[in-house]
Amino acid sequence: MKNTQKLMKLFCLAVSFAVVLSACGNSSYNDRSLILSNEDSYTYQKCVDTGSTDTSLKREFQGFNGKDTIWMLDATDDASISLELSATLSSGKFKVLLVSEDNDITTLLEGDDTQEASVDLANGTARIILIGDHANGSCEITLSEINNVSVAPPSGGLDSEEWMDDFFDDWM
Repeated sequence: MKNTQKLMKLFCLAVSFAVVLSACGNSSYNDRSLILSNEDSYTYQKCVDTGSTDTSLKREFQGFNGKDTIWMLDATDDASISLELSATLSSGKFKVLLVSEDNDITTLLEGDDTQEASVDLANGTARIILIGDHANGSCEITLSEINNVSVAPPSGGLDSEEWMDDFFDDWM
């Protein structure tokens, strides 16, 4: 009986150890199912948007992990857009992706870099998303030459100002 208990304890310890090890190495940075998901899953220790507009993003961040959709691009016809992208990182990994309606993933920028790109869009909705893995730094993205494309933030989310207004309206 004592041998069975020892084996059971050893087995539980081994399983616990394996779970801890697998969680430590688990990153959603290249997780295709997360990237293609319509739901965002992210955390920021700090996130400050300065000078952002409907077609530009200027963001400083710390402790960014996960996937954050910044724009939905709705092309009414086949179209193209131009982008200027830059990122400056002090640590971690960071990339900007375009996900088409057909779930094609295009990397627009990865790591510490500056890029200019022209992207063809098919009729339908595409998404521009940020992916981070313990990322600290800043990024700037500007969309231009946006013919036949409407640009909108992802639906269903509240920005921090809207959230605070709703919170205090409900609380008061």
